[in-house]
Amino acid sequence: MTSDDEELAIAVATGLVESLVTASDANESVWKEIEYYLQVESKKHALAWKNFGQ
Repeated sequence: MTSDDEELAIAVATGLVESLVTASDANESVWKEIEYYLQVESKKHALAWKNFGQ
């Protein structure tokens, strides 16, 4: 995410990652495709979101 407003960029990126994870909950193969493209920090957040409450 590119923006002069770092907090906005982080909020948008976080929401996007969380939405992708939620959308893939019912389909493990979709999650694997998404996971492949995530970089280290995004993947760490995505896994935390995916495992939240378990």
